[in-house]
Amino acid sequence: MSSHTLTPTQQMLGLCTLGVLCLLGAIAFVWRDMHAMHMQNIDLLYERAYAEARVDQMAHVRSRATVLADDRKALDGFLIRESDVILLLEEIEYLGVVAGTSVSIDSVDTVSVSSGEDAPEVPMVRISIEVEGTWEAIIQTITLLELLPFFSTIDDVRIATRQPSGWRATLTLMLPRQQ
Repeated sequence: MSSHTLTPTQQMLGLCTLGVLCLLGAIAFVWRDMHAMHMQNIDLLYERAYAEARVDQMAHVRSRATVLADDRKALDGFLIRESDVILLLEEIEYLGVVAGTSVSIDSVDTVSVSSGEDAPEVPMVRISIEVEGTWEAIIQTITLLELLPFFSTIDDVRIATRQPSGWRATLTLMLPRQQ
């Protein structure tokens, strides 16, 4: 019977190999844990950066909303309200008196106007007006109508002679109204 006994050098070599393998295992285990913590830290950094970007974005949106609200208030000051239509009609007739013409309101109605296929419809007040007087007085009345404190357009202006009172103009005044 032969017995296999290890020499002291072989035993030492075996123990060193076992020690190196244990050390490599411990290093791999520690490296895996450190890598997992590193990846968690990276994820947290990304989440924090995303949250800060969202906070900045929300602050920007709030700022724009405030500016837009202020702009809307300023714009609304130039749009006619339904409650202002009667006062506007009285103002139009008074402008005729100031210019030396006879102004009569033929009709007032509301319409929706779109500037194109994809453009939204804009609610408008349409006022049909007739003006009688001298040529100069009619032109002055139209000029005063253009200076009303509302956004407006004057369409379909027709000026013709009328015996014996001079000239007669018909026109349509279009004003966007508040919704």
